[in-house]
Amino acid sequence: MNNFGKTATVAAVLTLALALAGCGGDAGSSTSSAESTSAAESMSAVSQQGQAVVRINTEGVGEIAWAYEGEEVVFDDEYPMQSAYVADAYGQTIGIEAREDASYEGYHFVKWNKDGKKFSEDRRIDVLVDGDARYVAIFEFVDADGEAVTSLNYGDSEVYTQEDIDAAFDAIMTEFDTWTGATMKRLSFTDDAICEADLEYCNSLREEGDAAFTQAIVIASDFHSPAGADVEGTAWEPDTDYEDWDWHLARTEGGEWKLLTWGYA
Repeated sequence: MNNFGKTATVAAVLTLALALAGCGGDAGSSTSSAESTSAAESMSAVSQQGQAVVRINTEGVGEIAWAYEGEEVVFDDEYPMQSAYVADAYGQTIGIEAREDASYEGYHFVKWNKDGKKFSEDRRIDVLVDGDARYVAIFEFVDADGEAVTSLNYGDSEVYTQEDIDAAFDAIMTEFDTWTGATMKRLSFTDDAICEADLEYCNSLREEGDAAFTQAIVIASDFHSPAGADVEGTAWEPDTDYEDWDWHLARTEGGEWKLLTWGYA
């Protein structure tokens, strides 16, 4: 029974209880009062259940579509959808589907995340709405061999060349490759102002005897943490996406980048 049917049934019980209260004596009034209270509580429960909200998104690549149980999931080719908001869905099953966007060649569907954690690798999923939730369709760029490729963003720097930034990326990946089971999704140069402001912090981290750093660089990243035993002994949640995780590097001008620290600010 849908929420409308449940509400109508409760309303009928409440109407009948009120009618009996008007026809009976004290005992009848007492009974109908209890029935009215119960009916009112049931109506309140139905109202609260109808407030669940499901949010469905992509990360800017790919398309999504959804439909209630028994209805066909249809993609809108004229107005592709990347975000949806389904309210009043408590207790219902909805179908959610993802597909690749021809505008982003090389990006392929990987999985659905639910509330930041891996949920399913199936493009089409049917989910029972039992509370607020957020589903995100994850698409990744893969090479000709089907291997995921880290997205690299060089930004718009007037201080550092692409070669400088690549050297910072390489220093980061040398460390990251030791994180068994983790997957790097994005490395992105922040901007010149952030890097300049970070220099004092980087100098506070240098080891005794090191020459003062003259340049600092801050790289933002997105990565996916390991699952199972690979996450043990770390501070991460297993099988979880981490976004805008910063890496701090510095060098004495002309030298090699030294990776000093990483994490959230």
